[in-house]
Amino acid sequence: MVRHQMRWFRFIGVMVVILMSVGLAEAQAPKPAGPSQEGPEMDDGPGGPGRPGPGHGKERGPRNPELEKRIDAIHITAQAYIQMAEMFEKAGKADESIAQLQKIISLHESVANDATLPEGLRKDWSNKILQIQLRIAKSYVKQNKLKEAEALLLEASKKADQSELKSKLILELANISRDQGKLEEAQKLYQQVIDNNASLIIKK
Repeated sequence: MVRHQMRWFRFIGVMVVILMSVGLAEAQAPKPAGPSQEGPEMDDGPGGPGRPGPGHGKERGPRNPELEKRIDAIHITAQAYIQMAEMFEKAGKADESIAQLQKIISLHESVANDATLPEGLRKDWSNKILQIQLRIAKSYVKQNKLKEAEALLLEASKKADQSELKSKLILELANISRDQGKLEEAQKLYQQVIDNNASLIIKK
């Protein structure tokens, strides 16, 4: 009888040890991975890590990696020319500064005149060219090269289809006419800017 009881207690002891071992193993086992709490990984656009590529914020069609690389290269190269233009301008070397800006125009024309590219992209880069021409014209004015500035602004204003940019070009033309003493011509140009923007100011 005593032996029987001892065997029974040993059996119970062994079962307790086994159950404790199983419970400990389950507690230490790695939990299955659930949904990540971190945000979505940011897309590495052609501008670099975390910088959106062309068309960011809009519904994209099929990606064109070659085009994205080309546009990004033009952006970076244009920035280098701009930095050099500003460097020369601060050093009082206006001609060298203008030469760098003209190189940017050549870069932009490579996109604006490429018939294989989407029309919207070409138009955007055409506006960039006009912005650079406005900058060159202002540089001409600083050098008192008013005829060169006037000719450039007149050409650019005829091409501009963006209201704000067109107004800036005409306004600069008006300033040149004013500085040359052509007050009647300047007044007409100033009034043209006012009339062009009147509908945007007064809400109907």
